[in-house]
Amino acid sequence: MRAAWFVVVAGLLLALPAQAAAGDGKNRFAVKGAGALPCREFTGAMNSRNMRTAAAMGWFSGYLSAANRYEADTYELLPWQDPLYLTASITQFCKANPSMRLFEVAGRMVESLKPGRLKVASPRRTVANGETRIRLYAATIGRVKRALSTRDLLVGQVNAKADADLVASLAGFQKREGLEATGMPDQETLFRLLGK
Repeated sequence: MRAAWFVVVAGLLLALPAQAAAGDGKNRFAVKGAGALPCREFTGAMNSRNMRTAAAMGWFSGYLSAANRYEADTYELLPWQDPLYLTASITQFCKANPSMRLFEVAGRMVESLKPGRLKVASPRRTVANGETRIRLYAATIGRVKRALSTRDLLVGQVNAKADADLVASLAGFQKREGLEATGMPDQETLFRLLGK
């Protein structure tokens, strides 16, 4: 199932146009660190898990943090996505586009994430089911509940804080999707619920 998620994200990245001209007015600017690497080197580093892997992942985190700061109406571009999970999607995209440089991929990634971004700060909440716990932004939990409600799967009220209702609702969605019915908002569940 994760492979399908990677393909969808990679497809979204490919479908986006390159970012508008900036830099020195002639669309020239200096690229620092791992962002200058072509995709073929990134995928090679990911396959061998060498030091370039850590450098590239750190570079992507920094790029996303800068985008969070400088993109208008943006608090968090990854309100529910695990950055490591997204990196795997970028790896799939890079395999298909080996000569594209990482800064170009990152720019497309930011554009693809904007529609689902968190525009304002939101406190984090823990969703618990037994010993399992996942922390999400309260705004993301609200989106999850609204998405479940539109599918007639929400137990309780959208504004209620009861974890048991959310867990039961998510378990129903997971069963419908053929996933393990843990009732937890894991990456695969969130992608199927919010990422389409």
